[in-house]
Order: sequence, then structure tokens, then C-alpha cells
Amino acid sequence: MVSTYGYLTLANLEKFTGLDYSVVHPTALADANVEMNITTAEELVNGFLGVSTAQTITNAITVATKFISGWLLNALMDSIGEGVESPNPIFQLSWNQLLDVVRIILAGDADVMVKTVPMSGAEHGLPSRTIL
Repeated sequence: MVSTYGYLTLANLEKFTGLDYSVVHPTALADANVEMNITTAEELVNGFLGVSTAQTITNAITVATKFISGWLLNALMDSIGEGVESPNPIFQLSWNQLLDVVRIILAGDADVMVKTVPMSGAEHGLPSRTIL
């Protein structure tokens, strides 16, 4: 299995975090589970961009996906008792701080960043909500 949008590969995530997830926990962090995590991160990035389809992969999209996916996996490892001490400061951030960093990263991608996130029904001409 690979991630849905292809913004980040498992190999690139493991290089970024310095971890081989399947060695840390062969069941909970099997490759397929990590790929599902990457897809979740990709969907969050798309939410920030206000889109629901694959985007042209920019550096900002890749970095944002790396940060979110790595952070989520770090939290998962903590929750299953497999916490690994990481020197990466991104994992020390709270969820809200992480999202602030992601917003800043994606704001630099002015050609793809939009100011509205479609809510339920928005694709059918109903109102969207403005994000700040």
C-alpha cells in the first residue's frame, strides 16, 4: 500500500524521523499502518489548502506532510508505550503549535493556498467558512 496522494513516501518519512517504524513495533507500526498515517497527514494538508484532490507536490506540501505524519506517529508510539526519544524539536510541540507551523509552511505556497475550506455541501454551491 502507498499513501493516497503521494506527497510523502514511507522511506522519506523514516529518513526524516530517523526511525524504522516496523522495527519499533512490527504490528502497530507495520508499513501499511504507517502509510495510512501518511494519508491522514496528506488529507490534513489538503484541508489546509481547501482542496480534496491531489495537488502538485511542492516543497511546502512535502514538509507539512512530513511534520504532521511524524508528529502523529510519535504520539502513537507514546500511547502504545514505544516512545522513542527523538532530537527532532517538531515532536516536542503541542498539536496546536504544530498546526500553526504547518499553516506558516503552507502560506508560503501562495500559488496553492486558498482562504476558504469547503465545508459539507460547499462543492454544491453552499457557503464555505473562512479560515483565519
